[in-house]
Amino acid sequence: MLPNTVQDTRWSARQRSLMPLEQYHRQPQLDAQEQEALAKAAAYFAGHRPTALPPDLHSQLVRLLEPLTDITTVWVSRQSIVRSTCR
Repeated sequence: MLPNTVQDTRWSARQRSLMPLEQYHRQPQLDAQEQEALAKAAAYFAGHRPTALPPDLHSQLVRLLEPLTDITTVWVSRQSIVRSTCR
């Protein structure tokens, strides 16, 4: 079971400030629509090598994809800051 609040985790204050977890719906169970969309996405990727989900599947999985997108955005921006300061 996932922690319900950021305070339940053992993350430092710095880590919490990078990803404000309380903004996400963090129910660990998938609803029926998400289960079906994940099955369709797995079948879609099994036959193709695309770089993005079809828009209809993406919209059904936004609750699961949004935190991943945000994490990636934060990581990329932090990496670019590190690279620019190391030059």
